[in-house]
Amino acid sequence: MKTYRLAIAISLLVITPLGFASKLYRGPWHLWFNNSVGGLLYEIFWILLILLFWPKASLLRVSLGVFLVTCFLECLQLWHPPFLEAIRSGASHFCKNIMQKEPRISTTQGKYLGNVGYIPLSP
Repeated sequence: MKTYRLAIAISLLVITPLGFASKLYRGPWHLWFNNSVGGLLYEIFWILLILLFWPKASLLRVSLGVFLVTCFLECLQLWHPPFLEAIRSGASHFCKNIMQKEPRISTTQGKYLGNVGYIPLSP
């Protein structure tokens, strides 16, 4: 079991940078490659991560579960109710503030943290 988890951990260390690198490819068929191969590596990442913590889980069940959850998340991207839009806008503003080179304290960061935590605080 220990070697199985080690193999999964090594696979995660290989898959993760490959997934990020797949978004940077600009050669022939880059749109297909960025979306399809990146999506495949995303699915593999979640399967491996779950198997790392539950190594005795059925590979079929884990794969099917990851597939269903990611399909559900993709469908949520097509749905635009006000509460989801508030969460999305708050999370994007919060991430922009975090990614700035110089840390800045803002009075609105609490609002963004609330939105990331699925508590829409903005009207």
